[in-house]
Amino acid sequence: MSTITSQFTIRDEYQAHPETCTIYITIIKTETHKYDITYDATYTHEIATCLHPLAHEENADMDGIIVHKNQVTDGITQMLLMSDDRVQDISGFTSPMEYKCKLMRSLLPLCGAIQHTPAMPTGKTHFTVRDVDPNHTGKTHFTVRDVDPNHTGKTHFTVRDVDPNHTETCTIYITIIKTETHKYDITYDATYTHESAKCLHPLANEENADMDGIIVHKNQVTDGITQMLLMPDDRVQDISGFTSPMEYKCKLMRSLQHLWD
Repeated sequence: MSTITSQFTIRDEYQAHPETCTIYITIIKTETHKYDITYDATYTHEIATCLHPLAHEENADMDGIIVHKNQVTDGITQMLLMSDDRVQDISGFTSPMEYKCKLMRSLLPLCGAIQHTPAMPTGKTHFTVRDVDPNHTGKTHFTVRDVDPNHTGKTHFTVRDVDPNHTETCTIYITIIKTETHKYDITYDATYTHESAKCLHPLANEENADMDGIIVHKNQVTDGITQMLLMPDDRVQDISGFTSPMEYKCKLMRSLQHLWD
């Protein structure tokens, strides 16, 4: 029995500093339908600690994370385990090293409302890191569909305060366009029942986030995120663990912020 492991090394992008940080990643699929992911980092020098992908993420646990297993986290874990040449094929203009850093950061919003249970190190991940295209080109054949078949790539959901005494809401209208350059052009339009509800926007507290939308490269990670954003709530509920569909879609929007192209 074994776990699935991977590693990659982070270097200064300007190559002005030769020091590096190497991340060793272990991914275990637990019997409770979760991924228990652990990170071990080694540094060539103490000053390289700033290169850790989560070094500047507030409240991030640099030792690992537990997330519910669904098509989004399936895609992220698959890409974390891929060789660099395969990641390069499906990460756009972002280097494999930087894209894996982005993937680690994109997992952070997907954590929460999960009870930590001991992982069973069985190695039964039930996924093989391979391309969905038999020619191994990294190209998928996903078509963006809304729950309404007459409105391709459009959906919306309403965000409510967890405090039932606050009745104001924010409704997010999402349009997803698959471009000819193998990207997703995603736009957000928000309406509010009152100006005070602006704080409910999923990106309201995200630093430097563009609340009008985002462009990301198309791959199995962003395929999974766009698919879940377009799902009806009852289907999201089945694969989002203890997190409500509303909150999980908010998390998905925040996760996309780390994958911009």
